[in-house]
Amino acid sequence: MFLGGKISMKHTNLQERLPASIAADHEELWVSVLENLKDEYGLATFNSWFTHLSFHEIKDSTLKITAPSKFIRECVINNYFRKIKQLVSDLDPNIKIIDLRVKQNRPSLVTKEKKPSLNDNSVIRVEEYESSTLASNLDRKLIFDNFVVGNSNKLAFMASKAVAEGRSNNPTNVLYIHGAVGMGKTHLLQAIAEYIGNNQPNRNVAYLSAEKFMHQYILSLKNNSSLGFREHLRSLDILLIDDIQFICGKSSTQQEFANTFNALVESGRMVVISCDRSPYQLELDGRTKSRLAGGLSVEIKPADFALRYEILKTKANMLNLNLSKDILEFIAQSVTSSIRELEGALNNLSLYANNFGIELNLHNIKEILKDCILAHEVSVTVDKIIEVVANFYGVTAKEIFSKSRESKYVLPRQVSAFISKQLTDKSLKDIGQALGKRDHATVIYSIKKLEERMANDKSVNEDITKIIDMIGAR
Repeated sequence: MFLGGKISMKHTNLQERLPASIAADHEELWVSVLENLKDEYGLATFNSWFTHLSFHEIKDSTLKITAPSKFIRECVINNYFRKIKQLVSDLDPNIKIIDLRVKQNRPSLVTKEKKPSLNDNSVIRVEEYESSTLASNLDRKLIFDNFVVGNSNKLAFMASKAVAEGRSNNPTNVLYIHGAVGMGKTHLLQAIAEYIGNNQPNRNVAYLSAEKFMHQYILSLKNNSSLGFREHLRSLDILLIDDIQFICGKSSTQQEFANTFNALVESGRMVVISCDRSPYQLELDGRTKSRLAGGLSVEIKPADFALRYEILKTKANMLNLNLSKDILEFIAQSVTSSIRELEGALNNLSLYANNFGIELNLHNIKEILKDCILAHEVSVTVDKIIEVVANFYGVTAKEIFSKSRESKYVLPRQVSAFISKQLTDKSLKDIGQALGKRDHATVIYSIKKLEERMANDKSVNEDITKIIDMIGAR
């Protein structure tokens, strides 16, 4: 339920219901839009702008929503209306107009409240989806040229580029890209579609989110056009399906996808899938899961500090934000969950700079992004450090605690002591106790020996940087 700007993030499955139910539960449609906006832009941007929007009604093919001020209304229109339009269209193509007005907080006690006049920018017409067109589904900013590549996403980028250029040697004709939310999967799929549209117009390609696939399938059943829906998809040279996990557990839609997917693969067509988990973890029929797992499966792992910094630098330039190295490093160290959260932080800074004229110095951005930074703070303990160090070096915590003097255990032990001293407020005595009941003198000696090694071995410094990044304290 969405009341007075407060949102319950209860999961909804609007597309799986009959269209009549979708139309009947208008407020639930708006909650679903808000859930998607939160996933798309991150918590900081969501709290800054979208929580202030209130659902009013859906009437005569018009979705009416209100904003508490002209400033918020204009910011939403100028920066996020295109995405809202897309989400609304995905959920209910019968909605033709989105009407965003400033809420009048003091209606007259004598006469009915006078409706504010419409500004041209306050109404966005939502075009009906045409399966033969692709443009309405793509964000033109999501192209290969502005996808920042690092160690965590290099393989996914290379595989996607090969598919787009028609030089993929994958015998299964399946590319499966998986990774956590906000890591760039959608960017790559849309970049493939955009590249093909611009360079190979004869190749028949379609990009669909799993939600869009579900909605179009249900709509085809309602309109008795399911045969045409199937024939269109199976005539494609390349089908791109984003966030396939959302069809799992929805039996009829899941079966329709499986039939389409298998038909395309068997006819030698290319299918590119994105998901938030590996193919082995999907709740799909055995045949489809086997084919997905048998394709080229690449994972986009969480971005390390270096990649986060480069992404911020690239996106800041795109937004014409002049941010110092210290600011970029601070954001890269503070916001670690996803690329989408990084972009959300920059969007917030851009709005504050452009609308309020606020100088973007380190002090001000800490205040602007305080909610986002607080959400990413982690509790660093000695036990947590030991766990991460052990995983990094391929040993166990028990082996770090042991009295063994083998070098493969000594280095992790020394690194654990060094990082614990850097990142926690624990005394040397407490650190020693956590490291196998060693005394504080042993901890001092371990740290001293590691610092000597760091002075002569650059790789040790790099290891420590990576470990601190994995801990999430930078």
